[in-house]
Amino acid sequence: MTSRSLLLAGLFTATLAAPAVAHAGKDMAGRMGVGAQRTLAGASELSFKWFIIQRLSLGFGAGMVLDADDVDDDRVRQSTFSFSPSVFGWFLRTKEVGPVAASLGLGVRPSMIIHNGNDTTVVEPVLEVPLAVEVYVGEHFAIQPEAGVTFRINSNGNRDRFSNTIGAGSGAAIMGGGSFHFYF
Repeated sequence: MTSRSLLLAGLFTATLAAPAVAHAGKDMAGRMGVGAQRTLAGASELSFKWFIIQRLSLGFGAGMVLDADDVDDDRVRQSTFSFSPSVFGWFLRTKEVGPVAASLGLGVRPSMIIHNGNDTTVVEPVLEVPLAVEVYVGEHFAIQPEAGVTFRINSNGNRDRFSNTIGAGSGAAIMGGGSFHFYF
């Protein structure tokens, strides 16, 4: 294991083991939410999130983009599908101030992005490591801005519509994203 991998594993473990801030935050244990997210990899998805316990949430997102462009008098049709499960450890929570509270968490989101167009299919695996702040506004609504690192493999050299890069191989980038959820 590289030192970078060890550092990320240590930070994620610390998020689950860190002591709770006394009398702080919303009680999210057992709550579920639905909403929309823009992943660090750039995919727009409908999402589902479930807080298994106060400090750990599981999520799943899925999205589809249909696109048609006129390129050199030819109609280019492209479709993109994305799937992304996620695990977040929430290690810091603020006290509620009126209807507002916040949590800071670190997550892992492996994504699969499938591009179809012009008789080619590109399957692009992406691993995201987001640092997120979930801001709860009221009892049922939350906004979650996030920033982090993405590791991606663009396998066949076609243009990647999300990161606008060309070429085979892999790469890493610092990206931003966000989501909102309605909890029940």
